[in-house]
Amino acid sequence: MNRIIKFFQAIFIVLFFIVLLYVYAYMQEGVGYRFDNSGRSISSVSRETFFYTALAIFAFSNLLCLALVSALKKIPVQNQGDNPLVFSNLSFRESLLDWIRSFNVVLNFSYVCILIFLGMLNNSEYLSDLNYEILLFAGPLFIVIWFIILFTIIIKRK
Repeated sequence: MNRIIKFFQAIFIVLFFIVLLYVYAYMQEGVGYRFDNSGRSISSVSRETFFYTALAIFAFSNLLCLALVSALKKIPVQNQGDNPLVFSNLSFRESLLDWIRSFNVVLNFSYVCILIFLGMLNNSEYLSDLNYEILLFAGPLFIVIWFIILFTIIIKRK
């Protein structure tokens, strides 16, 4: 399972950078993020601010997931009753580690979807023919599904 997650993680990291660079290259100087009913931009930021903010959010979330995985690996596995600082089951710890790693993949997928959506929204040549609203809902839908999976992992522990 760990190899599959790392494979998809590598794919989505590379895909994120490809999409970010592509969207950055075709963006106008002002990147709109709030729009009125007619589709005109109400609020915007510069291209550079958009690029570095997207990069910072991506790096922060990936480093946070990496730190969580590293911290969970250091917690010992022992059968000591109800001690909250010790895992009583190795498979439970491995399930949590796999969940965090796969959640990182889901977050990266969400970032890619958001970047594609914002790129198409700010590029009027492509917006007229195609609808990319599904990209807005795909990321949060997977995040909700992954939290449901986390709750099932926690419930199965007891």
